[in-house]
Amino acid sequence: MKKLFLLFIMFNFVALNIEAQNCDPDDTLPPDFLGVSPLPADAVEPCDSVLMDTIYLNQPFEFTFTVQTPASFEFQGQTALLNSVTVTSVDGIPDGMEYVCNPADCVYPGGAPGCMKLQGTATNPAQLGRNEVIITTTVAAAIDNPDPIPDIPLNLTITFPPASADPADNPLGLPVCAYAFWVEASSPNQDVINEQLSIGQNIPNPFDEITNIQVNAEAGNYNFSVYNLLGELVHTREVYLNGAQNIEFDGSQLDAGMYIYSFSNENGTISHRMIIE
Repeated sequence: MKKLFLLFIMFNFVALNIEAQNCDPDDTLPPDFLGVSPLPADAVEPCDSVLMDTIYLNQPFEFTFTVQTPASFEFQGQTALLNSVTVTSVDGIPDGMEYVCNPADCVYPGGAPGCMKLQGTATNPAQLGRNEVIITTTVAAAIDNPDPIPDIPLNLTITFPPASADPADNPLGLPVCAYAFWVEASSPNQDVINEQLSIGQNIPNPFDEITNIQVNAEAGNYNFSVYNLLGELVHTREVYLNGAQNIEFDGSQLDAGMYIYSFSNENGTISHRMIIE
């Protein structure tokens, strides 16, 4: 019995580790950027208008953050050598969801960016509406001094988003806007569209010009839309789908970054993410 229990624990640990490794860092970020991306906003006002994504109650959901860790960064006018960034907690996640990291221990060495995925199924109707997520990290670094002066250890606790614009709370000068996810009641017909339509990951991804999205759908007209992470519609068109086929998308006119693409009809919406480099 003990052997079976240990095998069960090992299986779940390996499964969780593999699941976390399914997320991929955003390799379009500036090499000197330190922190969690995407940022909740980039000088957008008012912050309350910015949503990262919509989570539907009782529907599977996932969202990937990149944890970018350059080998060094500027701190108060000095060069700091980065040892690691550790994600210590993620607060405000809706009930039924969790976060997993790649690497699995949530410790990201300097010079080796990774990713973190929010995943699961929101289950609590009391959490409908705006949910603000706070990611807390510890940064282990050292101020780089010329020899023979020893380097000075530097340990920071940084939250994403920061608590305020005060440098004591916000040493990296990040936007103070919240990571806001909107939890919405599932469409009563969501099961219908899940049976009518399935969409795969676009190929190639990341891409810089043309990508193809694999779809398999019951015959009919669908709205194909692309949004940036501020929720702004950057492309839309009606497409006729019938069976398995590829939908081509030209992203050459868009800025580099992460985007959400979706197909919808009167029964609901199915979405995925893609990266333009």
